[in-house]
Amino acid sequence: MPTDSREPQHSAVTEAARITAEATVKATFEFQNASLAAGVALLEAATTSQRTVIKQWDTAAHSAQQAALEAFRAQVRATSRLFEQAPAGR
Repeated sequence: MPTDSREPQHSAVTEAARITAEATVKATFEFQNASLAAGVALLEAATTSQRTVIKQWDTAAHSAQQAALEAFRAQVRATSRLFEQAPAGR
């Protein structure tokens, strides 16, 4: 029986292909993990920025409400004084 001298070469090529495939899969996963980490960081930054804007808007809205309430109260006081100063017959 003739022996196939290509068998050791075939095994070496197969092993090299297996190692290359494993390295490719690991590199792909590392790239995916880095991409996901960058995406998470970007979302956290955007969320923090949006949270700050919403808090500022909330503060401004409360200030506007207080100003409107104070203006209403001033109007009520002015109207009350006007009626208190009016002659009784009118």
